[in-house]
Amino acid sequence: MSSRGFLIVAGHTLVSISEQLAQLTTVPALATPFPVAGSKKRKKQLFLVQSGWRWDMLTIEVAPGGRIVASCDGQRKDHRFQKSNARTHAKDYEILMHLALEPRWRNPPTGAPQSEAVRRQFYRFRKTLDELIGIPGEAFDMKGDDWKPNFNVMLHNDLSGVQQRIASSKKELDVFEEWHPLSRANSAFE
Repeated sequence: MSSRGFLIVAGHTLVSISEQLAQLTTVPALATPFPVAGSKKRKKQLFLVQSGWRWDMLTIEVAPGGRIVASCDGQRKDHRFQKSNARTHAKDYEILMHLALEPRWRNPPTGAPQSEAVRRQFYRFRKTLDELIGIPGEAFDMKGDDWKPNFNVMLHNDLSGVQQRIASSKKELDVFEEWHPLSRANSAFE
């Protein structure tokens, strides 16, 4: 063995591992990843999902002010969606509101003016829901032209007046009307 950090074995010189590590750490540009501009933050999961949880065990209550209350297997968590602007709620909240009033979702037919935008928004909503809840499997099943949630969605008790007002008008919800049927009236859900 040599005294200068080299190991001599059977006539061959081997560089010590500590010298190799020192050389690697002197090049910081290779060790740090490039920053990604404008990367989206993942939503923080509401629950620590337990084994055996299924989507049919989940209940989401749509509460006033862009808030939802999710409960599953005895656990209960609140989440507030950020408003899109001063007058309207986030599209994810509006989709949940629609599902609470009518437990199905139907995208507009191909060729309709806002068809592609609505389809993309519903896809983003499903991704957001998967990130928020974290239960494995699919949150929605396709039945004919409708997306049926595999979880329960209902209005919170604080919004019971909204459900009565819509039921009394006997107007069927139309998801194609200005993107969402509640877009003009959602300021009343405060």
